[in-house]
Amino acid sequence: MSNKHNFKAGDIAISKYGKYPFKVSYTSYGDVCGKYLHNGNACSVSEYNAIPYEPEEEPIMETKTLYSFIDDKGTTVFGTHIGTNSSNQYIIEIKGGGGIVIKDQKDLEEVLPYTFSVTIGGKELHYIGEPGKLTKGDILLHTPSAGRYEVVVVGAVDTKNKTARSKFKGRKLVTETI
Repeated sequence: MSNKHNFKAGDIAISKYGKYPFKVSYTSYGDVCGKYLHNGNACSVSEYNAIPYEPEEEPIMETKTLYSFIDDKGTTVFGTHIGTNSSNQYIIEIKGGGGIVIKDQKDLEEVLPYTFSVTIGGKELHYIGEPGKLTKGDILLHTPSAGRYEVVVVGAVDTKNKTARSKFKGRKLVTETI
């Protein structure tokens, strides 16, 4: 099996030993040539040392915590935690200009996206998903970049994880007993 990748103009690559990605312009005589993304300087890397660049997936940026609660009229209301008073009650700013209320933590439900977990490279990672699309034990084909894939299993659903990665890149595999 060869460690050589077939790069074409426009691909983003990085040296196995480097830290800066570059945009491929052309390949020539066993080298992948291009320009670094961070400074535009030309570069040339052996085809055997060049690999496709895969940026780290960004976790969802944490924002102020959003809560929901039922008001005196029985309506679900949403608000942002903006502080805590001396009785350890939350000061909530109601969305849409509804003012400020004070609520016990037990009366609030944190609003989080629907998430699921898989183990990739020995690490449990959480992704945003759609309710009902996956169940625990489903088999997924993780395809983070062209030419790379890994089979993973859904470890848990509705994990309510605050730092879930935005989107799982891949497909659900349907299997049948043989």
